[in-house]
Amino acid sequence: ENNAKTAQEIKAAGGQAYAYVCDITNSTAIAEVAKKVRQDVGEVTLLVNNAGILNGGPFMELTEPDITKTFEVNTLSHFWMMKEFLPAMIKRNRGHILNVISMAAYTGAVMMSDYCASKHAALGLFKTVRMELNQAGHRNIHMTALCPMFVDTGLVKKFTLKHGRVLTPNEVALAGLDGMLRNYELVSVPSWIVYVTKYLDGILPRKAAEALRSRSGIKVYSQYNKQD
Repeated sequence: ENNAKTAQEIKAAGGQAYAYVCDITNSTAIAEVAKKVRQDVGEVTLLVNNAGILNGGPFMELTEPDITKTFEVNTLSHFWMMKEFLPAMIKRNRGHILNVISMAAYTGAVMMSDYCASKHAALGLFKTVRMELNQAGHRNIHMTALCPMFVDTGLVKKFTLKHGRVLTPNEVALAGLDGMLRNYELVSVPSWIVYVTKYLDGILPRKAAEALRSRSGIKVYSQYNKQD
């Protein structure tokens, strides 16, 4: 429904758009939809991996399905999407991949163990594929990692934030677009947050860094009723 609505808005503004529904955790489903995309618009030269899921809750209360689904959506989908569309970019020697990750890729966060772990993995994948492309001489294929703080997309429904504010989807999207146009490898939103995070973990003693994080007032609660 949202896909169709977005496509309609683009068409109303004079653009051309197609809407597709795909289970991005299933490589076979991705291949089937990719075939339709190629029939409609040709080979993809701009790929945005934007899907995400967050369970929230204590580590010991996370179920195996919780953890599996988190990694399927947040990490493995990046594998399957890039493996599907990257070969054509390499053949044409041009393209850009934007992986929407999270600032959670740079730190740990209470009640978000599966989410943080999946984002660390996604960032590691991003860095490695980017390095492989560069070393293979595919320098016209660019990759950008977009790492925002909390964004008001509905992904995180139950949380408290004493300091700072929740980002809007529009400002994060514009930051990602700007980063792609400039061929930035990393875009954090806000821009300064990645440096603060690295400072906390790289310079301050562990207890001091954790004390500062606890004062930020960020607390995430279980996002879903396990009885549903």
